[in-house]
Amino acid sequence: METPSRFPPAGGTVGGLPVLVGSLAFLAAKPHPALLAEAEAHTRRGETVAWAGWEGRVAGLIALRDEPQPTAATALRRLAGLGIEAVMLSGDDPRTARAIAAELGLAEYEGRCAPADKAARIQAWQKAGERVAVVGDGVNDAPALAQADISITAAGGTDVAGAVSDVVLTSHDLALLPELVELSRRTRRTIGLNLARALVYNLVTVPLAALGAISPAVAAATMAASSLLVVDNSLRLRARSSASWQ
Repeated sequence: METPSRFPPAGGTVGGLPVLVGSLAFLAAKPHPALLAEAEAHTRRGETVAWAGWEGRVAGLIALRDEPQPTAATALRRLAGLGIEAVMLSGDDPRTARAIAAELGLAEYEGRCAPADKAARIQAWQKAGERVAVVGDGVNDAPALAQADISITAAGGTDVAGAVSDVVLTSHDLALLPELVELSRRTRRTIGLNLARALVYNLVTVPLAALGAISPAVAAATMAASSLLVVDNSLRLRARSSASWQ
């Protein structure tokens, strides 16, 4: 469920009475101390609090929480093992963000980040020489996704997030993130090895054939063998990766 910090405040009419839902600043009212204490307890548990009221007074609160995915903590640990530092940028209250970060084992996080704040933070990292990948699936994530060097969203996210993302995961399972990194690195190594084999062929076989040291038939056979080696190497990459992405 999306939390109120990610959407504008709301208002409506119940029985002809205007009712507002949003932050205390939006309601322009001060709640009873007991309600404030209850809101603080919800916030410390990682929940986001929205206030409801009418006629200039607070009538109650609504506590919402985005439950972390079961695989999120494990995925973050695997990313750390791959040398990737994860940072959570959240639009929620900093205390809520702190509780979620502690649950996920994240050492670095920021709360109360508007969409523009997220994009600015990413730009600052990039200016410091960092390569930044952003994972998000909401409308509020779109500016950060557009700013990132690599943008990743999950199936089922908003259309705008998918439109600006370089990668769309096949499911909402965050365990796919370290799999994506490992697959990307293996693909890069495979491309490098294939290029090296092709370079060896061009540097050795072609000059020998041009000088008459080997027959054209042998040169052609060597080229065919080189192509088969490249294909075989690429197919082994697919075989190693298919189990993780089924």
